[in-house]
Amino acid sequence: MTCVVIGLLAGMFNVLFGVGGGLIMVPGMTLLLAMRTHRAVGTSLAVVLPLAIFSVTKYLAVEKINQQWDWLPVIELAVGGVFGAMLGATLANTLRARHLRRLFGAVVIAVGIYLVLTPQFAQGREILHPPWSLMLLAGIGVGAISGLLGIGGGLVMVPVLVTLLGYSQKLAQGISLAVIVPVSISGALIHFRNGNVSLRIAAWLVAGGLLGIQIIGPLIGQIENSALRILFGLFLVVVGISMVLQRSRASRPPGAGEPPIPAGESAPTS
Repeated sequence: MTCVVIGLLAGMFNVLFGVGGGLIMVPGMTLLLAMRTHRAVGTSLAVVLPLAIFSVTKYLAVEKINQQWDWLPVIELAVGGVFGAMLGATLANTLRARHLRRLFGAVVIAVGIYLVLTPQFAQGREILHPPWSLMLLAGIGVGAISGLLGIGGGLVMVPVLVTLLGYSQKLAQGISLAVIVPVSISGALIHFRNGNVSLRIAAWLVAGGLLGIQIIGPLIGQIENSALRILFGLFLVVVGISMVLQRSRASRPPGAGEPPIPAGESAPTS
């Protein structure tokens, strides 16, 4: 039942904000299921894939979004995101990510406040497709920040599409979910090969997630862009505050604070 509830909340956040469900599932599994972080992340990525696909269909079912939809931005952002994630993961080993996380958290708070205070811009501008070079750079930037700080790409991608590229809130969230699909495939496969995916727990999470999407999905077409922009802004403020206040684990001895390994779970092979 706990897995279903975690999946339910993840599915609702997934379709409502277009950011994937990892922000809900990873802490949910580590805190409530006593799962190791590596295994929680791997299982989360495996679950994000079907949830993202199902969420995209909910966005495409909205007539106004369907009329504006273009797969080219998805491809360009995904390609840039892959290279950016590799760059970010490399830099993560050389830079002090703790300070960068706090700085980025402050930026996230500022962007969230901006979105809340400017709902009149929620519709986005009627634009032709931005230059491919700009979309590729946006994807690289999103991937780099995600790989460097270990956060979901949707948390960065949606604000970039809305504030810098002029997309409407709903269209930006739909594109973000579509980009998450190829990214989660590669990540889930790597974690699966390393034995960091619990298929049994993933199945229950997917069941709960699909139920959550089914509950919230029909509301996407009814919620005004301005209201959705305010909700997303408030969501960013909460996430940003948690990033700023997050304590470093660097001073903790190895293994300190890690939940015990449940029976039947194996140590990570990576």
